[in-house]
Amino acid sequence: IKGVIIPDNVHVFVSRNYGVTANDKVNELIFKLFVATGIVTLLVWFALGWRPALVVLIVIPIVILFTVFSAMILGLTIDRVSLFALIFSIGILVDDAIVVIENIYRHWLMKEDTGIAVSVVAVSEVGNPTILATFTVIAALLPMGAVRGMMGPYMSPIPTLGSVAMMFSLFAAFAFTPWLANKMKPSMKQLKAAAEKEHKSNERIGGFFRKTITPLVENSVLGYGFLVSLFVVFFACCVMFYTTAVSVKMLPLDNKSEFDIVINFPEGTSLIDTVNLASRLAQEAKKFDEVVALQAYVGTASPYNFNGLVRHYYLRTKPWEADIQVELTDKTERDISSHEIAVAMREVMAPIAKEAGARIQIVEMPPGPPVLQSVVAEIYGPDAQTRRQFARDMTEMFEKAPSITDVDNLMQQPYEIWRFEVNRDKVLRKGISIDAINQTLEMAMGGFVVGDLKRGSVVDPTYIVLQVPLSARSEFSRLGTIPVQSPSGALLPLSELGDFVKDVEEEIIFHKDLRDVEFVTGENAGELAAPIYGMFQVDDMLEDYVAPDGVEVDHGFIGGGYFGPPATSHQSGFEWTGEWTVTYETFRDMGGAFMIAM
Repeated sequence: IKGVIIPDNVHVFVSRNYGVTANDKVNELIFKLFVATGIVTLLVWFALGWRPALVVLIVIPIVILFTVFSAMILGLTIDRVSLFALIFSIGILVDDAIVVIENIYRHWLMKEDTGIAVSVVAVSEVGNPTILATFTVIAALLPMGAVRGMMGPYMSPIPTLGSVAMMFSLFAAFAFTPWLANKMKPSMKQLKAAAEKEHKSNERIGGFFRKTITPLVENSVLGYGFLVSLFVVFFACCVMFYTTAVSVKMLPLDNKSEFDIVINFPEGTSLIDTVNLASRLAQEAKKFDEVVALQAYVGTASPYNFNGLVRHYYLRTKPWEADIQVELTDKTERDISSHEIAVAMREVMAPIAKEAGARIQIVEMPPGPPVLQSVVAEIYGPDAQTRRQFARDMTEMFEKAPSITDVDNLMQQPYEIWRFEVNRDKVLRKGISIDAINQTLEMAMGGFVVGDLKRGSVVDPTYIVLQVPLSARSEFSRLGTIPVQSPSGALLPLSELGDFVKDVEEEIIFHKDLRDVEFVTGENAGELAAPIYGMFQVDDMLEDYVAPDGVEVDHGFIGGGYFGPPATSHQSGFEWTGEWTVTYETFRDMGGAFMIAM
């Protein structure tokens, strides 16, 4: 379409192609599916021989095909999560087949007969234990399906497809495996040779365990010493989290080929100031060799993805709001990850934005379910003034926390606006409705859609918007000359029906679960790129803090808003959300389900 619909002097760049990204991820997982199948087959070949390995190699694709068919019946798509479920299940899919074929070989050796009747007896002997073992594995998988919240739909294909795969593997072990074993049965001589080889291997392994375990059983000092050492090692591993020797994070940082720079000026800032800063930051971004393209959206909403949907990017249409989408080279063509580039870019751009009086956020694409921001504190209080002051104080604490960066809040700063104040007496005398005046102003300011142009079968029509030129809109004296039609047909200038007055924009009131709330947000920073560390740091600052209403805010891991909102809004309180909520809800629901399963 270049040169036909798109002029030759217009540069076109594909800024987002998630189809390619998804295809690469799926291809990578399919490759790992083959790798996992190959590894399992080689292990069976090494332990039992090539015939059982061939049986396993045939059974695995059969089970996977049945599982994929079940996914279609259940309405699940073959995506990254469902493919991960198949890869995760491969190691346990072959357990039933291995148990059945190994017992068939054992009975053939015992009876020195490779007949079908012997095979039937062998399969029936391990039938009930194999069924019980399969349902035990399913019981271990199903608790993942109990997860609610954002992670629920994300994780549900794993227990669903994993359980289905286990059921089909059980069916394949009883239906296909005995038949294949009889079709590819070895000679008695080969069976005895394999048994002798296995016996020698077992003797070597048994000798090692006898030398290791026997002293622990016979010598009580060694036995209790070993038991105590296990407890010591266990608690030492747990302490590593507290000492930050090992950092904890719900999901690892992904290596994407894009991220966003979100710019927020104080409310009321002119579009020119926002454009200037966005242009300057874009110039800084171009200095990075890994950046291949940039798109800036100033005063208008950028095309949003799932992450942007949760973060409400489609509402970012004010003159003091801007987004810069940064496109990077493919991860295979660079030596550093997108997270490292984002950290380096933040160090360069944060001082520039601060100097201009703005706040920026370097937003990376999350590997899992998106949240409002990585670290979020929801602030509650008895009244708007107390609640907002507490939110300002919490914002300062966020800024002091070493593990939190890109700090901001969703409170609107007071700024001046112009509004048209209608002279109701004149309007009533002239018989003109308030709606007619509002519609006239809407048409003048560019918010009135006259119609749309339908070109072929386009999804989004081209709207016809009526708007007075900017030169006229910027002068109230000229806006006052806009005529308003009365019911009698007479045209009256707008200036005769009211006046333009300066006012202060009302503050936004956020609600959650019918309670007034403010939001303080931040991103992870530093080596400990997990929300919990920044939350602990803010908790430490709350020890000596007294809220504006004179109360000491509940803090700490037990009562400090980690597990739900405060019981009442009659005094200052807060709740931790963001990535922490996803983490907590996942382990809470899975833990409860595992307890029931056990």
